[in-house]
Amino acid sequence: MHVLIIPSECFVSAEEPLVGIFQRDQARALKKAGLKVGILAPTPRSLRWLMVRSRGWARGFEIKVDDGISVYCYQSWRWVPGRVPYLSIIQPIIIGKRLFIRYISDHGMPDLIHAHNSLYAGLIAVQLNKKYGIPFVLTEHSSAYLSNRIHKWQRSFIKSVIKNAAARIAVSRHLGKTLENIFPDIAVSWEHIPNILDNLFEKHNYFKNGRSSDFNSFRFLTVGALTPIKGHMILLQAFAKAFKGNLAIQLYIVGDGPLHDDLVNLSKRLGIQRQVKFLGYLTREQVLHEMQECDAFILPSLHETFGVVIIEALACGKPVIATSCGGPEEIINNKNGILVPPGDVISLGDAMLNMIQEVNKYDAFKIREDCISLFGEASVVRHLISVYERVLNGRG
Repeated sequence: MHVLIIPSECFVSAEEPLVGIFQRDQARALKKAGLKVGILAPTPRSLRWLMVRSRGWARGFEIKVDDGISVYCYQSWRWVPGRVPYLSIIQPIIIGKRLFIRYISDHGMPDLIHAHNSLYAGLIAVQLNKKYGIPFVLTEHSSAYLSNRIHKWQRSFIKSVIKNAAARIAVSRHLGKTLENIFPDIAVSWEHIPNILDNLFEKHNYFKNGRSSDFNSFRFLTVGALTPIKGHMILLQAFAKAFKGNLAIQLYIVGDGPLHDDLVNLSKRLGIQRQVKFLGYLTREQVLHEMQECDAFILPSLHETFGVVIIEALACGKPVIATSCGGPEEIINNKNGILVPPGDVISLGDAMLNMIQEVNKYDAFKIREDCISLFGEASVVRHLISVYERVLNGRG
């Protein structure tokens, strides 16, 4: 079976090593299962991005090989700003169609296309489906649907993608239900297939059950981009209310983003700067190490369609505090963590206090075992291949 994956984001690069990482993990897992896999990555960049992060950036066509997978990229500056109605969708489609012609000349026609998000991979897939008759599977995992950031002019295009897809996947049941509510006039069903657990976290062999050896200290960890939607402001306020002045309780924050300086300044105003460590961007291997060393993980997001960092922490046997903001409710239960309302400082602080008091009730080995059985490579790939086979057999 030959599957062509089209991400809506730019693909993994030296400039942005985490952008498109979930699609890459999926592609690698499918290849490992015996499928022929290719990737198309149209990458139009905004002028703002070019001004800030363009060192080493080169415009034009490029073929990369990632773990034996051919990645066809075309980097360019964005002709029209993404917020401009209608015109902003033209460029990704044109680039995607050109990349496809080059791809099939080298690798032949794929059996199906797997588009990640309607905008803009799904629109490319619709065009290729109409011209070449190749069926496509759509996976949606954009938090824009949960936070009401879909513009009116975009809806007709998204509807076209949903209607033309041979199968539709949402990374959480909550997201699938949200999509059904947003587009009630489209009588289609959404399957639930979660994001795949990175093989690094599934196969690691360093594992501890229970608390760190220093029982007088406790380390919380959070990992995510430092953006408003990730809820770090709420987390710092909750941590200060619960633990200000208790130097034995530490909060490690992994990630970078536009709120970095604001968050550092807030930690100082709250008087917790000696307890909070900003680690910046870390590689996945470094994130794994931090997860192994922490006592509990926190995801304070305001919206999440899934929450890959949650399953990465669970794979390390760590209990998780997460907000009920979409995807986490389908992952967290009373055996592996605590759920709190999003944006609630008091509830989050209480949950952290409760976690310290009751952390030893959690069975780290069981947490890890359950996580891998649900989100590990074998489980997710098996489900994806069953969808592909159904589509190719005309039973999408």
